[in-house]
Amino acid sequence: MTSITLSAEQIRNAPVDIRHWIEREFLTSIAQRPKSEEVNKTHTAQLAACSEQDILAILSQIQGALPVVNVLFEFGRQGMSVGQPNIEAFSLLDIAHHTRLHNVAHVLSCLDLINQTTGRVRNDAAAQFCGFDREGHCFIRRETQQNISLVWQNVIANQQYELQTRLPLGPDVSEIGGNDAISQAGQQPTQGAGEGQAAE
Repeated sequence: MTSITLSAEQIRNAPVDIRHWIEREFLTSIAQRPKSEEVNKTHTAQLAACSEQDILAILSQIQGALPVVNVLFEFGRQGMSVGQPNIEAFSLLDIAHHTRLHNVAHVLSCLDLINQTTGRVRNDAAAQFCGFDREGHCFIRRETQQNISLVWQNVIANQQYELQTRLPLGPDVSEIGGNDAISQAGQQPTQGAGEGQAAE
């Protein structure tokens, strides 16, 4: 196995994708999965189990902020198991990478807005969309993850349907002479009687 050593300056000057990869590898080396005892400290009792209607309501309030929408739909992916029933974990670095946000701080800003919106939608200021640990993970209810996935699938299906209905259609055969027009295509016009003869 080959190993390399990079200086801090080389890491800073590396492309964004490479920096994200280095960050993920570093975090993986010190903690591959979130620990269940850390999940206990995220006050999972306050995590909302969002229904499909809740997700649609949240989406309607954040749809003007595309980065926030992208972060929300990242939770449509299957998360990591954390040893607690109905709780799934996600890496903040992975979310930043998938949504092309510059860093985890931007992800946290988006999640803060989603948390606030969740409280408004559920009429409960204490309700939280997600919680966090100290190792770069966030947690949501499995029911929430499943309903985000369902909403995402419906969004894609609707977009595909709209695209298909907007495709230009060919001309209606009946409007250009029907089958007769097709059968006559390619035939040379016949000359009338006496055409081409010299006048007497």
